[in-house]
Amino acid sequence: MKKIMMFGGALLCFGLFATTAHAYHGSHKEKYAAADAFFWEYDPEGAPAVYDLGLRLRAGGLFNDFIGVEGHLAVGGADDEGRTKGDLDYLAGAYGKLILPIDRALHLYGLLGVSMLDGDFSPGDDNVVDLSGGFGAELGVAPNLAINADYMRYTDTSDAIFDAISIGVVYHFR
Repeated sequence: MKKIMMFGGALLCFGLFATTAHAYHGSHKEKYAAADAFFWEYDPEGAPAVYDLGLRLRAGGLFNDFIGVEGHLAVGGADDEGRTKGDLDYLAGAYGKLILPIDRALHLYGLLGVSMLDGDFSPGDDNVVDLSGGFGAELGVAPNLAINADYMRYTDTSDAIFDAISIGVVYHFR
């Protein structure tokens, strides 16, 4: 039974890799929308960090294979660690996107822009606007569908840092 399950798992993995070779978008000027699991962390200076899971929605457009723009809207999550409290109402941001196509299925990217964070955080500010940046990867799994993972540092003030790791699904409109 164990050998059958290992063989089936191997076939599934090889099948996924075979489909990604022809799956990724290759055309210019695409628009896309995405939904991600948003694992955020609020780390105030001199106090324990708090973290939770939220939802992030993204939308963007590509001008060519290397440059695009992207917007984020994230909501949800609350944590309380005694001296530190974090309750995310929303996070919104606009970013420029630089893309490094590795092949038709795999693209690496970097984001740089501005984010606005609103919530109930202590110690620290409840409302912050700051420069933001991050990096990620996107892997095509079907002609219009991709999976992605990224890391973003949304705010980095003298009081606290707010960053997140996100994993999700992207739909490319053609």
